[in-house]
Amino acid sequence: GRPMTIAWKQMAAFKWAPKEIAKEVLEDYMNDRTTMMAASFTEPNSGSDMLMPYDAPGVAGQVVAKKEGDEWVINGDKMFCPAGGVTNYITVMVRTDPKGPISKSMTQFIVDTRKPGWSINRVNDMMANEPVSNVQMHFENCRVPDKNRVSPVNGAFEVGKARLAGKSLHLFAHMGWAEREWENMRDYAKARIQGGVPIIQHNNVGMLIAETDCMLRNLRLQLYHDAWVWDQSGKGQMKDVLGWYYINWYSKRVLLRII
Repeated sequence: GRPMTIAWKQMAAFKWAPKEIAKEVLEDYMNDRTTMMAASFTEPNSGSDMLMPYDAPGVAGQVVAKKEGDEWVINGDKMFCPAGGVTNYITVMVRTDPKGPISKSMTQFIVDTRKPGWSINRVNDMMANEPVSNVQMHFENCRVPDKNRVSPVNGAFEVGKARLAGKSLHLFAHMGWAEREWENMRDYAKARIQGGVPIIQHNNVGMLIAETDCMLRNLRLQLYHDAWVWDQSGKGQMKDVLGWYYINWYSKRVLLRII
């Protein structure tokens, strides 16, 4: 639950965040059992394309932050943020240079959702692995102190490159869920008697057990290989994202097939 949430969503942010804000947020997290965290990249018109190599002005990043004194004022909408409706903190990547290429125009901030200027437009009905609400958010003159800035100004792309490695962690959770469901299915097939024998001995059932076991074994190998590639790439480096899309798709495919 909470430990996994902080692991996926904040590991990249707190590697970069100033010690002052990292200490404040982490102490809040440890002292308040209701504290949760989330991260928001996706926008209505650009998805998560800011992690892709479309390095041109206007391609992505329509949520804008402007500097006013010691604060940044954020305006715009974000989409598909898991836990955004119940979290106390959200790391948000926004554009701080309206005309520059995406890789040199984004800055990441930690937004305290208990402060004004932030609201939920809608809660999205999601199919799959959302244990908490997934929301669309609206920022209207949301003021964030500069001390809550995680990345260098216009330097959030380096933080974003590290995020896919963190997201890979939750694919191991997909595998865990899939394995648990497969074990339940296997054990039931061994215990259920039909025609005088356990149904696992029926060809149509036994082949399904075998098929999904093969899928699980293949998924495990892919995940281990993906973790090894990330480890070889070095901290904060982005490997070929196509490989991540392969295991992201396949892990969900395996889970859905077993279900």
